[in-house]
Amino acid sequence: MDIRHTLPFGNEDEIEEDIRNTIRTSGSGVGLVRGPQHAVQPDVPVENVGIMTKATGGLGRHSIE
Repeated sequence: MDIRHTLPFGNEDEIEEDIRNTIRTSGSGVGLVRGPQHAVQPDVPVENVGIMTKATGGLGRHSIE
């Protein structure tokens, strides 16, 4: 998850696309931990954290090929 631009300033579509790209480029059969890094920065709107959480939960295992 891009924590410098997408998470603090992105809209819903941009956040979801960033997550899809992360899953797509990580390769199949790997486990990912949902989260932007060790902490959410103060400039990130709470709404964007909710979008990130909802998007990662909805993609499921191996749903992006």
